[in-house]
Amino acid sequence: MVVPQALTLLLEKLFLYGENCVLPRVLLLVLLLLFLPPHALWRVPPHPYIKVNVDGAWKKDSLQGGVGCCLRDSRGRLLAGMSKATLRNSAVEVEAEAVLEGLILAKEKNCQKIILESDSMDVVSCMRNENLRGNWRIIPIILEIRRLSSWFTSVKWEWVSRQANQAAHAAAALSNMRVRTLRWASQPPPSMVRVLAKDGLPCPPSN
Repeated sequence: MVVPQALTLLLEKLFLYGENCVLPRVLLLVLLLLFLPPHALWRVPPHPYIKVNVDGAWKKDSLQGGVGCCLRDSRGRLLAGMSKATLRNSAVEVEAEAVLEGLILAKEKNCQKIILESDSMDVVSCMRNENLRGNWRIIPIILEIRRLSSWFTSVKWEWVSRQANQAAHAAAALSNMRVRTLRWASQPPPSMVRVLAKDGLPCPPSN
């Protein structure tokens, strides 16, 4: 089920104008919960975990791809995000690279406990399987992911639907298959404002 455009615009207005918006935030969030099924909603992580959402986009004809990730805390606040262009031979390799970049960013931000969410079942299954069963193309990346994940106190691997992973998807699209790397802290790029507002997050718009 798709969120009605009017509801999305109301959420965006609240996101942009805060206290100047007539409708209270809680009412809009209730409406959002009514219109979206549970699997389509982004959920805040339990304290003290940081949720790392990652995604990848890939073009078969050019082998060009883009990866993106967003870090958010138990209050739904955007802590950091990144977008990066890459060249890979398959979509699953791009998805695996997105996981690796998400871990790198989380480590840079000194996040000790994380929940990493991806909408790639292949990659999530590989991370949950200690025997490295799965797509052979991503085994080198998976090994690097496992090496890096040992730095964290706790890492949970979770699969989510594309609908619940829109922020990371938008971040991956920001690379536009050209820009090498784009990073931001609490201020997201303008093109991500609507996506974050749709999640109902208290993240400030970009200046």
